[in-house]
Order: sequence, then C-alpha cells, then structure tokens
Amino acid sequence: LRNCFHALIQYDCVQFWRFLEGIKAISASSRTPSMWLMTPQGENVYRLAKERVYRVINGRKRIDSENGGVPGKRLIPVLEETPKEKLLQQVLTEVENRWHAKRSQCDENNTGSFNSGNVLLMVKDESTLESIRSFLSNGGKRTMVLRWLRYLEQVNDKSRSMLRSLGKGPDAISEEQRLLMEEEGRVRNYLFGVNSAY
Repeated sequence: LRNCFHALIQYDCVQFWRFLEGIKAISASSRTPSMWLMTPQGENVYRLAKERVYRVINGRKRIDSENGGVPGKRLIPVLEETPKEKLLQQVLTEVENRWHAKRSQCDENNTGSFNSGNVLLMVKDESTLESIRSFLSNGGKRTMVLRWLRYLEQVNDKSRSMLRSLGKGPDAISEEQRLLMEEEGRVRNYLFGVNSAY
C-alpha cells in the first residue's frame, strides 16, 4: 500500500493505472494473493484509477445482423491531468508574464538592454525529468494522449496475441477490450493522421 501511495503521487493517471494492473497481475499469479485487492476498498481504488483514464458508458445501438440493434457501449477517454503539471504550467506562465512586464518596463524607460533569464527546474529522479521534458516539448494534452496510446498498444497487443493463439475473431473478447482496440485507431488518427475531434 505504501508503494501505491507513492505511485499515486509520482505517476500520471495512465502510469498509475498500469501500475495497479501490474499489481493485480502479480497478485493473481501469486500463491498468496494480496487480500486488500479483494476488499470493497481495493475494488474502489481500481475503479477510481480506471475512471481517471477512461470510462465505458452506454451509447448508441450497434447494428447487429441477427437482432437489428444491440445496445452498444462507448469508451470515453478522460486522461486526467496531473496536479504537478498543472501547477508547473501556472508557475511557468507567471514567470513568462513577469518577464514580459519587466521587458516592457525597460523598453518604456529606455534603460538599455534587458537580459532574458533562464528557468531552472529541479526534479527528484529520471522518470520525473522525462515526464517534464515531454510535457514542456509536447504540451500537456499531447503528452497524455501519447501515454494513452502506449497503454493501448500494450493492452491491445496482448488481446491480439490471445485471439491469434485461440484462432478466434474479435467477437471472442469482452466489449471493453473491443472498445480499447477501436480507441487505438482513433488515437493514432488524432496524433498522426487527420485531426479528428478528441
């Protein structure tokens, strides 16, 4: 549980969800599974962590050749922004605004040249450094969507290999897994293809 708390603070919503899925997989294969996973509180942790990443809701009816229309479900990506990145954006915006104000004040007073300053960010570890580097170079939304795509690729590769090994089609997987497979195409299209509404 201590590791879960640390991960909750350290990771973004997608990384935290992957972390929890890893714990569940390890516990399932263990001879002595973690009992807290089977409690209602443990289930709440998983449910809330997943809802920070995506939600599956009832949607429009799917066309079904046999039944006419079957109630379908839709996957809605949430991709909750991390509080640290929000705060970093606010601080950097404030620094930039102060810099512009000071520069315009120097220009008005004709006090000569104005030296631009550098902003130094100090982080605890390499993973935080990589996270902030990606945030600053790609922006918050694109960074989260890229992490979401990596997650989808990992999950969907497992689903595809399972389907190949069983020799079955997409109807053999759960509706949520099917929705995750469909979402991967939409995310790829958003990131690398024609920008659709995301």
